[in-house]
Amino acid sequence: MMTPKKRAISIVLIAIAIILFLAFVLSALFLRPKATPAPVAQPQPTAQQPAPTTVSGEMLKQENATRNGASELISFAKLFAERYGSYSNQANFQNIRDVIPLMSASFGSVTEKALLNKKAPEGFYGITTRVITVKVVSKDETAGTATIDLTTQREEEKTSAQNTSVKYQDIEMTFVKESGVWKVDSATWR
Repeated sequence: MMTPKKRAISIVLIAIAIILFLAFVLSALFLRPKATPAPVAQPQPTAQQPAPTTVSGEMLKQENATRNGASELISFAKLFAERYGSYSNQANFQNIRDVIPLMSASFGSVTEKALLNKKAPEGFYGITTRVITVKVVSKDETAGTATIDLTTQREEEKTSAQNTSVKYQDIEMTFVKESGVWKVDSATWR
């Protein structure tokens, strides 16, 4: 049984813990840095270039549709690159097997054949890939093709977490539409 003095100290300590927890939660919610959109540079008219005209409602709808389509493709490219480029020899190439359904039929077939002969290296080895920048090089909705360049940060671990190195590497990805769905047709590290 607790003495009144010990009970009072316990209540005070619990109250302090609750206050600290609430302060942490509130600071995490309200003091989070807000993402600000990058300013859009407006081209300055030159002697050869006429001043911009006003945008009609229809032109604005087309532009938004193009951007929304590109943003979906960009999200898809980022997801694919991070999964495709992250690897652990303890997972036996599961990262690549996970993204085969996102590949075109031809790229998926070539990748599956390549995995048949691959052996994981001995000792621990892993790479974690994070996308830093994305650039849509080309996108043709009518032809169903697109090319996207991504810059990634790749953290490589050998034998232990203390033996890590970081490098920056680009990957060029091409896309094709198969049955109306975007699929990765190639992924080339540079």
